[in-house]
Amino acid sequence: MKNAKKFITIAVFSIVLGGCASDADPTAADYMRGHASELQTEVDLKDELAREWDRGARLIETGERHVQLGEDQVAEGKENIERGNQEILEGRMLIENSERTFNENFPTQKIKP
Repeated sequence: MKNAKKFITIAVFSIVLGGCASDADPTAADYMRGHASELQTEVDLKDELAREWDRGARLIETGERHVQLGEDQVAEGKENIERGNQEILEGRMLIENSERTFNENFPTQKIKP
């Protein structure tokens, strides 16, 4: 969008400066060049806007993919946390049961210092 504003500013400035540079009345050719310059500026602006639109559409597409990927990773992360917590709980229970059973069956032998 900045480039489009530059194009318009340069075109207007060129027309104004061109008109002030000579004392003679503008000719038909001068008017034609002015119109051509305005048309080129319009074409350049439309091209710039179309490029920006295309870039915006691509950014939306990649952004949506990144959001989906992130959401999938968050869901997988939550599942991993839940699974990990369950494994920790199961592991602690196994250790406690193992130590209790060992102490019951072998009361004279210590397993902890």
